This record gives sequence, structure tokens and C-alpha cells, in this order.
Amino acid sequence: MLTTAVAAMVIAVCAIAVIGHFAAGGEALAKGIQMIQTTESSAQLEQALQYRVRMIEASGKIKKIGTTIAKVPPPPGGAPAVPDPAPQPGTVQAIAYDLLPAYGFSPVGQYGCLDAMWTRESNWNYLATNPSSGAYGIPQSLPASKMAQFGSDWASNPVVQIKWGLWYIQNRYGSPCNAWAYWQVHNSY
Repeated sequence: MLTTAVAAMVIAVCAIAVIGHFAAGGEALAKGIQMIQTTESSAQLEQALQYRVRMIEASGKIKKIGTTIAKVPPPPGGAPAVPDPAPQPGTVQAIAYDLLPAYGFSPVGQYGCLDAMWTRESNWNYLATNPSSGAYGIPQSLPASKMAQFGSDWASNPVVQIKWGLWYIQNRYGSPCNAWAYWQVHNSY
């Protein structure tokens, strides 16, 4: 049986999902309901609630009472993790997953955000080039030559690109989830 606190969180998640439905064209409502249906504990429910609130705040659709939500950069550690299973071994995604701890990131807590962002940026293609901007590689570095600080073979080596991308994320946003939260608002990072 649900405790009062958990019941209140369920109601809050539903309310946020409804707000998101009107602000995001219905996807948020379905996501909010799915979060409730798949949540097994009150801690997971609380994390789902916090995630939805932060995503709505980051989108600029709502404001906190008495203050405006800053969009650039997201607050350090403020972006929640995106659940995602570990990638298949032997893929560039697995390389990134394995490199996350070297940059101070938890693979379990941060890989899902990185995967979501780099899938949209380059679909993990180390040869991807943006025809309008010239951004290049898995992390879509602009200019692409910035990646040379991690290896002279940056144009053909996905490991060099991933290392540069993780370094850039660490130094600019603090974490892949903060970078992903920024990306969702601006469609770039």
C-alpha cells in the first residue's frame, strides 16, 4: 500500500505530466504515466519526479516561484540520469561507456544522457560532418581540429574523438546529463 508521501509524489508526477502534455504536445503525458507504471520504489518515483520537473524547468516552460530558471549552463549535478543499459561490447558506445569514469562520471548515472545526445549529434558516426557548420565526428567538434589535442589521428580515430568529447563535456557542463539538459533546450551543446 502506498504511503502518504508516495501518494503525494504520484499525484505530483501526474500533475507535471499533464502540464508537460500541454507544453510538449502529449509526449510528456505518456512519459509521466510510463514513469509511474514502471516505478518500483518510492526512491525511483522521487527520482522520476525530480527528472520531469528539471526537464520542464530546463525547457523554460515554467519558472520557479520568485526566480527564473537559468538555461546556460545547467546547474552542476542538477540534471538527472537517463536510464540506459550498458552498450554492446566492441562498439564505440562501449568505448565511451568504459571511458566515463576516467572523466569522473558514473557510467550507470551518465551514459544514458551521453548516448541520447551523441545519437542525435552524430549517431555515433566518427566520420559525421555537419554540412552547414563543419562540426565533425562523434561529439561534433567545431572546429574539428580542436580534437587534435587528444591525438593527431582525430579525423579517423573514434577513441580520440570520444576522449575529446568527454573532456569538453567535463569542462563546459560538468557532466553528460548537464550537457544533455542544455542540448534539449538548444538542440546543440
